[in-house]
Amino acid sequence: LSVSALGGAEFIEHGRIANVFWTRLGILILNLALLAATGRWWLPWCRSILHLDATQAGPVLAYMGALALWLHVQQTLIAAKRIALQAAFTLIDRVFVLACVIAFYATASMSVEMVVGVYALSALLVSVAALVPLRHLLMPVVAFREHATARILRFSLPLLPGGGADFAVSQ
Repeated sequence: LSVSALGGAEFIEHGRIANVFWTRLGILILNLALLAATGRWWLPWCRSILHLDATQAGPVLAYMGALALWLHVQQTLIAAKRIALQAAFTLIDRVFVLACVIAFYATASMSVEMVVGVYALSALLVSVAALVPLRHLLMPVVAFREHATARILRFSLPLLPGGGADFAVSQ
């Protein structure tokens, strides 16, 4: 949400969204690295809840990372006022997954690993493809900026209790 809100403001003020995009991407990468580093503590619990064996955890983690990137790119498209493009890429993502699942079913080669892998691959492909029309808005690549990071965190931190409450209520 911080990318669409703060990136939208940056887009209106400066005609680009590079500062918010790259700063939020840096935060995303740090969060993914933290999750990977602490996986031995939370992954067994997560696997037991989802009833996954060890071979299925890798594709699920890949999908989580790819989906986080795709959500970041979607918020960037929204911030840059490219709603129709965001909808088109979301449609392409869903059609690609559906076609692959139908093909897996038709060839009797469907497995959890393959289906989740297709979801991850699709999210990654549409993320990269969606960055192409945004490239002029994302340049120059900016370093991790303290001021932008503080703004993003100030915006995002109040959302955590609400997200936690939503999760607790839905369980």
